[in-house]
Amino acid sequence: MPATSVLSAEDSSTGEALGPTSIFGLRIDSTLPLRGVAAGKSVNRRNATLQHVARGKLEALWPGEEIVSLVDRRTPSSRLVMSVDSHPQAGYRIAAPGYGTHIVSPDGTAILSTVAAVSPWRWQRLLFAQVLPLAATLQGLELFHASAVEHAGRALGFVATSGTGKSSLAAHLVSRGARYVADDVLALEPGRAGTLAHPGPAVASVHTSELRSLGTAAARLGSIIGRSDKLQLAVETATGPRPLAAIYFLERLGTGDFAIEETVPPDPSLLLGSTYISYLQTPEFLLGHLDACATIARGARAFHVRVSAELGAGDLAAAIERHVEAEI
Repeated sequence: MPATSVLSAEDSSTGEALGPTSIFGLRIDSTLPLRGVAAGKSVNRRNATLQHVARGKLEALWPGEEIVSLVDRRTPSSRLVMSVDSHPQAGYRIAAPGYGTHIVSPDGTAILSTVAAVSPWRWQRLLFAQVLPLAATLQGLELFHASAVEHAGRALGFVATSGTGKSSLAAHLVSRGARYVADDVLALEPGRAGTLAHPGPAVASVHTSELRSLGTAAARLGSIIGRSDKLQLAVETATGPRPLAAIYFLERLGTGDFAIEETVPPDPSLLLGSTYISYLQTPEFLLGHLDACATIARGARAFHVRVSAELGAGDLAAAIERHVEAEI
């Protein structure tokens, strides 16, 4: 498949561009159009190349032996949804029918890709949800299943199980004046001076009902570029990494009062339970990840948020905003 087959008029109308971008703490030089933050506005010191290659060439580069299956996700009818395989020298192969196939080098610095002949926002979903998070993890960043926003120059992270409402919460906070850092995958970099939260891709997934509930404030989020189970929005993210000020761990309850309680002492296990790339299980990786979670927990305040099922995302956003202004 030639490189031009993945380009369309949608690319220019939605801000797709070739060239360097900055996503998940990686400066990415790509031959595919990506929606991201300009690399010149970041301080990233980790680099990766993303090169589009023909499908036949990509398959020929992947070995036929010594393959270990890490993920094999299928529908109830056994139709393949996504697979992740590894090879000690070749790296990792991520494939999803209808989206594309990618090979990530063992150190995360090189990605070879072939993508489906569909609108960019569609094939980029696999790239942003799986491929680039893996590359960032391999380069030493810590990836978590979380959303995050920038508020007064600092990052606030929101961790919760799927369906709890962290993306809706982030959307409402952005409608109230915050800026996206990450919609679903949060890249953190712990250091001596604190933890940095790196911007994710400039795309967010929002339920149609939530977008409607925002009324005219919905325009602050961005423009619609696609529709799947949620609306796909082109958004503006933070222009570079931001210091992580706090992490909120959300728990939805059937009934009960709303409560925000600080976790003292810091509990790294809360972060460990939200690890995004969970199939990396080597002793070296697990030990390093445990140390990083401990460092992050010591450097940023953590809060347990109990939310009743009746409390909407808008009211939760207002309560979080009041808490941040009073306590953080």
